Amino acid sequence: MPVCGDLKDYQFTQLVQLLDRGVKTGRLAVQLPQAPQPTLLIWFREGHVVASTVQGEPSALVKLMAQRCLIHQHQVGLLRQLARSSVPLGMALKTEGILLPEHLQLLFSLQLRNSFNRLLSASAGWFRFEERQAAPRSELTGLSLRGREALVLGLRQLQDWQALQHQLLAPGAVVRLKPASNPSLRLNSLERQVLQQLDPCCQVSELERRMPVSGQQIRQAIFRLQVLDLVQEDFARSIHSPKPLVLPGMPPDLPVPCVEDRQGLASVPGNEPGSTSQSEQGEQVPILRAFVDFLKGVA
Repeated sequence: MPVCGDLKDYQFTQLVQLLDRGVKTGRLAVQLPQAPQPTLLIWFREGHVVASTVQGEPSALVKLMAQRCLIHQHQVGLLRQLARSSVPLGMALKTEGILLPEHLQLLFSLQLRNSFNRLLSASAGWFRFEERQAAPRSELTGLSLRGREALVLGLRQLQDWQALQHQLLAPGAVVRLKPASNPSLRLNSLERQVLQQLDPCCQVSELERRMPVSGQQIRQAIFRLQVLDLVQEDFARSIHSPKPLVLPGMPPDLPVPCVEDRQGLASVPGNEPGSTSQSEQGEQVPILRAFVDFLKGVA
């Protein structure tokens, strides 16, 4: 059953992290409200991003190749033949000697950049995730990247942080190291410096005093480390940062997305006509947990 929601309540960064943690396979479609913004499509396989494109734009990967002069007119017939095979188009072209490994890396990074940059700066929009929706082989380079690591690559290039500003920690927050998870993504210089300063914890304002960069840059680096699951806020020690009350297994401040009914109409628990009273809401907790368990992959 498709899961849908509003980006005002359930931000793109949070959604991708849950799909990563839940090891989900399927297609995420995000429609931005500003015309003529298109619907952006991102495919996941076991929590890894495998492809991204714009809805209604066929052969997007081939267009990227042509823009970079990686293919030529006389190879169009071969492209059509390879696109019908069971192998990702990028890997098929690599086997034929047309593309090099560095070409695949470039094409995959362009796919991610075109979608993630727009979605990370979006403050409004609607999303829909459908399981078991495989990506067209003609849009696959054959490469993949964990959802959280794809987010960090996008965040490093992000210029407009306005939509994410409220997710950055306040100066009074205390940041603590988490047990090493050994991410495959290499940290940049600022991220490594922040980690070195946490031994094992430190207040954000103290990091700003110690390090020769702006407080905004430090808080952005901390946010990227949080996405990579390397650090976390110590709520017990943070100043003016109360510990949030959440359902078991649910990340803090994460509204539950709605699930479409059989008629395709979205319904949010507690907001539909004839919703239950506050005294009856306790009976809905198993339903809410089921929504969260779906995204997190809990049996």
